[in-house]
Amino acid sequence: MGYFLITYMMYTFIAMYNRLFLVYVALMSASFFAFILTLLAFDVEKMSSYFTNKLPVRYAGGYLMFSTLMIGFLWLARVIPTLIGSSIPLEVEHGTTLTVQAFDLAFFLPGIFLSGLLLIKKKPFGYMLAPIATVTNALIMAALLSKGISMNLAGIEGTLPMIIMTSLFGLIAIVSLFLIFRNVNEPVRT
Repeated sequence: MGYFLITYMMYTFIAMYNRLFLVYVALMSASFFAFILTLLAFDVEKMSSYFTNKLPVRYAGGYLMFSTLMIGFLWLARVIPTLIGSSIPLEVEHGTTLTVQAFDLAFFLPGIFLSGLLLIKKKPFGYMLAPIATVTNALIMAALLSKGISMNLAGIEGTLPMIIMTSLFGLIAIVSLFLIFRNVNEPVRT
């Protein structure tokens, strides 16, 4: 749900207006409410009991925090020089603002960072949000890797760093997911 919410937020606010606009809006809205209703269905206070004591909270939480800091620094490295130099980023020449960077810096990255921090601190919301954030992160890294490879095959220069970064973060996300799922407690049947 988190991945679909982010994806259709981007389609709604970034894609050139087209005949699918209302479809994007409907999918964004449905994803938002489904995500919220899904989160509300959990008994947050019992979340830690759904995992073994061997869950590597520092690794999984640390990955989430590190990956968001690195992506945040990449976005800030694009934004801050244009603010200091009073120039307009190249990406804005055909739009109104840096929408992806704004969503990431305001919502996505702080949310994932907080998920990792809460998991490291063994807080109930950390146990609920960190697996969601890790799955979402893995899916986004796979999508960005696919985009980077496609751009590279189309002859667009400068895509190698993107391919390397998304491959590395995607691989670490998969390892983190494996460790999280490996440490899920079997449900007690009554």
